[in-house]
Amino acid sequence: MSSTSGNLVVAIGELVVDWISTNKGGGFIESDEFVKSLGGNASNVAIALARLGTHSRILAKVGNDIHGKYLIHILAREGVDTEYVLIDENAPTAQCYVFTTVDDDNTFLNWPPGNAASRLTADDITDERFNDAAAIHTTGISLTHEPRRTAVLKTIQRGKELGLVISFDAGFPTGQGKESIEALKTAVTIADIVKVNLLELFFWARHIGASIEDSDLDFISAYENPPSSGHESKTKVSAPDLSQQRILDLAKSLFAAFNPKILLVTMAHHGSLVLSANHETWGKAYEVETVSGVGAGDAYVAGFLHALISSSDGVNLMQSLENISLERLVTCNNFASAVGAICTTHMSAYEGLPFRTDADKLVASLKVK
Repeated sequence: MSSTSGNLVVAIGELVVDWISTNKGGGFIESDEFVKSLGGNASNVAIALARLGTHSRILAKVGNDIHGKYLIHILAREGVDTEYVLIDENAPTAQCYVFTTVDDDNTFLNWPPGNAASRLTADDITDERFNDAAAIHTTGISLTHEPRRTAVLKTIQRGKELGLVISFDAGFPTGQGKESIEALKTAVTIADIVKVNLLELFFWARHIGASIEDSDLDFISAYENPPSSGHESKTKVSAPDLSQQRILDLAKSLFAAFNPKILLVTMAHHGSLVLSANHETWGKAYEVETVSGVGAGDAYVAGFLHALISSSDGVNLMQSLENISLERLVTCNNFASAVGAICTTHMSAYEGLPFRTDADKLVASLKVK
């Protein structure tokens, strides 16, 4: 295996065709216009990295059909290494219908059951998949179905043994059963970089036994019981106390429980928070014309990984995370926030992903809310 001081990131997980409804507040029955797009957590991160200038490889599975051919075509066109996009001859490519609620949240309808994306197996994970890699990224969504759950856990466990940095987005669809929760708990204890959004911060804080107020419960319920297709016109409950001190206290509780090297908390228009063992830094939200929030979290993570790798100066990435400076964390967070913000300016997540010059320009503008 090659040195881990390279700048390749392996993204593993879902690869799907998104069908994004243009009808706000409507579900599948009400919607009559859709935008076709490449989608999936792994593909969003891989394309974002490639556009920013960091080499990326995707490890995922598609069916032998026109949808799979479309996804591979887009990935290859974007400069992503698709050598390990595997073809399942016995299952169709995954598809996802995306709807926007009246609160500008999103609901997802995945189709069909037993699709190729969920059929990645442990036997598909071999060491050559990690050649020249410095990091692996995956998400809790990839842990919701077998055999992919076991394959993803094997990937990050093997990556850890090989000295790779493990990046993990701790969001996942609730209601997936005890096995998914246990797998996610395993993943966060392996990960070096853990990312949560605001709802997930409160959800995991309660799950680890942190202090939760009565006023938080409705907010947490919005994560545990998200609106499903057909309920996009319903509004969410109001948010709980989102003071900086409250967010910091909950984030520190998660940091102590998960014990990563870096914890990332994204909060949409509330900005972001990054914690390491010795530092904390808050980032403000950049002012952009938001069209859709789909994929913004993936874009943020890709931006952070790109900035982290770019600033490692050829040093082994894992070593460069030890005693990371506050200045470097601030730089990475500001850049990641810009990448995430620009992503929201397009309905299709991957088409909204910026190139490095665009992100640099937004950072330099200092135009923040």
